[in-house]
Amino acid sequence: EPRIDVVARIVRMDPKLLNQMLDFVMRTTDLIECDGTGRYRLGNYPFAEIAFQFQKFIGAYGQSVRRLSASRSTPPVGSGVSEGALAAAFAVVDSVPSRIAERLRRDGYHRLVDLGCGPASLLIEMARRDEDFIGIGLDQSSAMCRLARSRIREAGVASRVRVERADVRDIGDALNARERRRVEAIHGRSVINAFFGPGLGSACAVLRKLRSAFPGRAAFFVDYYGELGHAPTSKREFRLGRIQDIAQLASGQGIPPSSRREWRALYRAAGCKLISTDEMRNNDIRWFIHEVRLAL
Repeated sequence: EPRIDVVARIVRMDPKLLNQMLDFVMRTTDLIECDGTGRYRLGNYPFAEIAFQFQKFIGAYGQSVRRLSASRSTPPVGSGVSEGALAAAFAVVDSVPSRIAERLRRDGYHRLVDLGCGPASLLIEMARRDEDFIGIGLDQSSAMCRLARSRIREAGVASRVRVERADVRDIGDALNARERRRVEAIHGRSVINAFFGPGLGSACAVLRKLRSAFPGRAAFFVDYYGELGHAPTSKREFRLGRIQDIAQLASGQGIPPSSRREWRALYRAAGCKLISTDEMRNNDIRWFIHEVRLAL
């Protein structure tokens, strides 16, 4: 915890300006803490998590936010996310153990499709722990697919895990009927939240396509509850959730529902059923694991 003047010399900044900037970050986020004597330190976050958030919001969403104009008559539609920057962000945290992996292993799933698989972290983790596991990852980003395939080869699980470049909306074309029949469960992290730009219709249509491709199967959606435009759920300010909302708006993805009740209504409208909810409130965001049956 060096003094401000020491850090200022290292980064070649005016000490007063640096102090004001650190004070702003400390007051608006949990990334930095101050001990009351003017000494700042990183908050209680792993460095990989901090690097991931900066790379994601500044690199992947930065250009969209800069283009966001108050003069727009309607919000942008479609994703304006930088695929390369997003892949770089996930590369930082691709080996972090996931909570959902334990859930899937406990429930005995050995054949999984991972929608928006990113660097294939989940599939690699599952394959390493279960020699009978077979996984297929789908991602529309060519940069993310390249990263995923590289990670799969490095992990030595290429015989049981593969990644295809595909849009979740084209799931019926990405996998043939025989492959779809063998799938036991679907996983999608931060996938459905990308389809709320025009309203609920697009998200509902995606869920219906998944239900048609994998009727009766279990789907596990890991996502977050939106904050902006909704009544506060508690006195706590979920600041990271609000920042994610702004990124979603700027990139044309829209803000997802703010409660379990609203998500349940969405699933029902798509002919699906919410089976269970595991909710977490950490990293200043409300997120969840929804187990959904792809049939009513």
